[in-house]
Amino acid sequence: MVVAAVPHIPDTEADQQLVQRILWTATPLFVAQGYTGTTADEIAKACGISKKTLYKYFPTKEALLRYGIDVLFGMIKADNDQIIEQTDMPPRQRIAEIMERTTGVFGMVASPALISDIKRSAPAVWDYIMAWRTAHIERFMTLLDECLEHQELRDGLNMEDIRAVFQLTLLQATEFLVTGDTRVSSPDVYTGFLDVFFHGILVQPSNKVAP
Repeated sequence: MVVAAVPHIPDTEADQQLVQRILWTATPLFVAQGYTGTTADEIAKACGISKKTLYKYFPTKEALLRYGIDVLFGMIKADNDQIIEQTDMPPRQRIAEIMERTTGVFGMVASPALISDIKRSAPAVWDYIMAWRTAHIERFMTLLDECLEHQELRDGLNMEDIRAVFQLTLLQATEFLVTGDTRVSSPDVYTGFLDVFFHGILVQPSNKVAP
């Protein structure tokens, strides 16, 4: 299945403002009512325009959804690029900062119900989201390599194993936070993940001899 193409938006200021209004009107409706539960009629009415005008910019509801996702991903990429370029910040800190900001942005617009709805009713868009997520996580892997470059590894471990565990855990944590019903905040999950990954969970046994 082919994802609906992102439409060409005219460059006039009036068009840009209207497109932005459509997007910011549709987003809370999608979040509150789901993708299938929100109709083009509702979006047009809430935006104060005709459905014909809505279709001028977005010929399908899926095209509007895809455009909104692209805007979201663009915001995340720009923010992450800025963090990655801060080479004076330790790699581990940059990883944590990117995780916290990314999940914060997703938390404003994503909900388990909406995600499940997209997976079921717009599978091509869901595939696009998953492909973006995989590419996004690869950026973390670059920072991980930088973080471990000058670190001594425990016996029996190698970089390939560490990268595989880090990537798989990050994928699963992301899936859980996006689709799971949890009261744990995204920053707490990722902070805990990084702490366990780099420091472990067991206290080193004491060398003291019992009396």
